Amino acid sequence: MTVRDRSAKIQEEYRKPEHGNFIRLLEDAFMGKITAEDELALAGVARQRGWNLRWEHKFESAMTCFSLALKVYEAGGEAVTVYKLRKGTAFCESALGHPDKALLIFKEMLRGLNKMVRAGTYLAGSCPVKAGKFYPEYEMLRTVFYMSVACVKSGDLPEAVKYLDRVSELAGGNIRFRALALQGQGKVLHIKGRHNEALAMFRRAAHVFRESGNDYKVMNVREDIAADLHCLGRYSEALEELDEVIEYYEKNKAADHWAYFHRAATLEKLRRYKEAKIDYEKAVETFEKLRGDIRTDHFRRTFSSSRMVIYERAAFNAQAAGDAESAYMLLQKAKARSFLEMMINRHSYGSLPPKLVREIGNAQTELGKLEESDNAVESLRLRMRLTELMREAERDAARRRDNISLEPLDTAVIRAKMPEGALALDFLAGESKTFVFALTRDKFECLEMKTGKKELEEISFDVSDFIIDAGACSGEERSLKEEVLKWSMRKITELFPQKLMKELIPACENLVIAPHSYLHSFPFCLLVTEDGRYLGEARPLYYIDNIQRVGKKPLVAGGALLVVSDPTEDLSAAGDEAAGIRAIFGSGKCGTLKGSACKRKKVIAALEKYSMFHFAGHAVIDEKNQDSSRLLLGDGALSVSGLFGRNIKSRFVFLNGCQTARGKVMPGDEMNSFSRAFHFAGADEVIVNLWEVSDSHSPIMTKLFYENFIKGLPAERALQEAQKRAIEEGLSPFVWAAFKVIK
Repeated sequence: MTVRDRSAKIQEEYRKPEHGNFIRLLEDAFMGKITAEDELALAGVARQRGWNLRWEHKFESAMTCFSLALKVYEAGGEAVTVYKLRKGTAFCESALGHPDKALLIFKEMLRGLNKMVRAGTYLAGSCPVKAGKFYPEYEMLRTVFYMSVACVKSGDLPEAVKYLDRVSELAGGNIRFRALALQGQGKVLHIKGRHNEALAMFRRAAHVFRESGNDYKVMNVREDIAADLHCLGRYSEALEELDEVIEYYEKNKAADHWAYFHRAATLEKLRRYKEAKIDYEKAVETFEKLRGDIRTDHFRRTFSSSRMVIYERAAFNAQAAGDAESAYMLLQKAKARSFLEMMINRHSYGSLPPKLVREIGNAQTELGKLEESDNAVESLRLRMRLTELMREAERDAARRRDNISLEPLDTAVIRAKMPEGALALDFLAGESKTFVFALTRDKFECLEMKTGKKELEEISFDVSDFIIDAGACSGEERSLKEEVLKWSMRKITELFPQKLMKELIPACENLVIAPHSYLHSFPFCLLVTEDGRYLGEARPLYYIDNIQRVGKKPLVAGGALLVVSDPTEDLSAAGDEAAGIRAIFGSGKCGTLKGSACKRKKVIAALEKYSMFHFAGHAVIDEKNQDSSRLLLGDGALSVSGLFGRNIKSRFVFLNGCQTARGKVMPGDEMNSFSRAFHFAGADEVIVNLWEVSDSHSPIMTKLFYENFIKGLPAERALQEAQKRAIEEGLSPFVWAAFKVIK
């Protein structure tokens, strides 16, 4: 195959969903014997696609492309291209949460720019006057500014100040960067809590922007000024600043959700709650109009992370004003927005029409190109266009995936969908309290817990420690530790609203839980009921990602099941687990893949063929990058990222691997996890593990579960029956409480 043919095949592979095996083919092409000319052509492909992948937020793949291209261009002495490739790599490292690595690359870039300046072969000056030309001094100015931001992100504020001082020195006649350096100094002082000094610095920055005629940036800095006035308790002055800022934004059709949000927070401090509620509503409305504005900047990965607090604060304000219905709609909007942003952020469009995918990509790229510009009007135009495209993507996703809903529902609609006898609990955790929205077919009400996020985090970790500690013992010691566990769970149960535990739960037949924040890792089945039983023993319960899933017809065992068993060949009991399941279903209804036969292609093919899928093997949880969390297979792995965008036939999935329930809770409370990935790929119900269950105990619970599931019981009822049987047989909560059904 010629290099031209190979390049064409590589480009064709790139256009496949999730880009197919593009990276592997590209790497293989570089490893072959090729001429210098062909190598340069391949480097051009790698460079181009590296930037494409970076705009798609596929940072690891982008860095691979940049690295392959960099070796070629470095050997060829193409200094400008080398600089740009390093910049792309640094941006990717920063976006992945590695500002220290990015800083090292920025320093290397700076050394290269210094060489260019000394060589004198490029245009001079820190203020570009010819479009498309390369100005090393201007790039040096930008790079040093990037370094200051990277230092802030890594927490090295003294070093950030040094780089900002250097920006001021290099800026010369570049008024924009002189002002940006002052604004950066102000932000550092704000972080340090030196608000009076920050105020003075921001006012200097506003003065410089005003001299240059950049009114938009003046208003931007005045928002910073208002924030420090707020921190100093000078609320009336902060309000005056924000009134003028918002008036300017509205007049110029550049309304900013942050400005409304900050004014609402200030109005709350002045006890003007009704006015605050109006501004919170405007903040949410404005942010909703920017649907699709999800550019990851160079220094953080989480698309609109800080902005998602707008929904939370607005919900708490609405509830404080006695409007529980509005508060609940805001919670739903936050979850829907968070899911959509995660989907688009990873370009998991599934089977969206190619034209729509291209239009979304083009709009995001154009918006990204404006990141160095202050062209607010053009930026707003592009954002509104992107919003239209995102709405179209939402509608298409909803049409193609009946297990996904992105539109908030009125409580009356939700209650009408509720099964008879069911109680749904939707949680919203704040800094100092947690709301519990309780819904039955007859009623909607909001209850309050005096427990905030930090306490919930501590409780979730403590419960896991208690359970694992008890599970590691035997005999009398285990009995004592299980008594301590139950005593602790009684105390934790008392933190939940008494009306919930004493009235609502006893009156229901089954329980539906939509967790929030750290409650995603909390075993609700271990709450203690009024009669002293564990909740999982008293009521069947299952979890949902969002309330729109409630009322779906329960899935019952049907069709064929595939068991993937011990792909790494180091779990002795996994074979017993597979054999036990096969005995329950019969060989005609249960296929198996064992050990090294569990190839990635075979597993993916099975997911597209079998209606039920059971995995008994190792799962690796990547704390830093949840997309890389994976199920280990005989020849590699199946990652969370690799599942998004696939269309699978398996409607029921049981992931019996260590901690498969764990994931990263994204801003807005979207859960980036195995269960969410399988749901998006087409599964209706997923069973996962909250903690590491020993290899020897796993077959016991899976056997008990499937014996009930095959009888036609819904998964939550089958799991409850298995748990009750396990309790009767004296098994530890470490064994039976680890599993959760997510629909």
